[in-house]
Amino acid sequence: MKKNKLGVTYSVFCGEELLRSSIMSVRNQVDYINVVWQEYSWTGERMDENLLILLKELINEGLIQKIIKFEFEVSQSAKKNSYYQCKKKNLGIKDLKLAGCTHGMLMDVDEFYREEEFKKAKEFVYANRITHSVCSIYDYRILPIYRMQEARDYCVSFIFKLSVLSWVIGKKRINNMPCVIDAFRTTPLLPIINKFYYLNMISMHHMTGIRRDYGKKLRSTLSNFSETGRMAIKEYGELQNKMEKMSEQEILRGGV
Repeated sequence: MKKNKLGVTYSVFCGEELLRSSIMSVRNQVDYINVVWQEYSWTGERMDENLLILLKELINEGLIQKIIKFEFEVSQSAKKNSYYQCKKKNLGIKDLKLAGCTHGMLMDVDEFYREEEFKKAKEFVYANRITHSVCSIYDYRILPIYRMQEARDYCVSFIFKLSVLSWVIGKKRINNMPCVIDAFRTTPLLPIINKFYYLNMISMHHMTGIRRDYGKKLRSTLSNFSETGRMAIKEYGELQNKMEKMSEQEILRGGV
């Protein structure tokens, strides 16, 4: 029987100051890691020069196995940028398959897991032949010690089985997932042949409000290409600015 091999593909543009720590949170439980990076954001802003320096360090230290540059033509078209987003994710998935991985994960720089939870969840996925797994998300703001009390009202993709059908499509109506999940973070679920599981033994710890340059994160996102997205960006920016001015006592009292 073929031995399980878990690969992770990171999609990176900014927030590279979190990448090493994110990798270290999963490194002992995965077998292969690639990083797919882009020189320009979806909105045309150039990357920080420190990103390439860091990626070369991670390769030399053996913490990641491959870096892949994603090249695209900067566009103001929401449709075209959605296509690029899928293409970037799929470039990472393709490399996982070429590396002989049997299972995969899609991660961003600000995502962290607790090792013991990860180990238990991974073994559960393998033992029960689960093809699509998801878990809850907890957001963190300002500093890694400030976690929101409630989990988000949507899930994140955890480990999925790699197959010829394992490609990000980016369309909710095609993914068939029985939970709310980012369409660019999951592969299609075929109910007849696939096995879905919501893992309550693990959560993803999302450092969404922790950045050296939070403004760059907001300026770089695909949400800039829709009205609802721009409204969300405005709300996130206002929340971040408000919390940065609050004392610890105000934050812990739930002042947001």
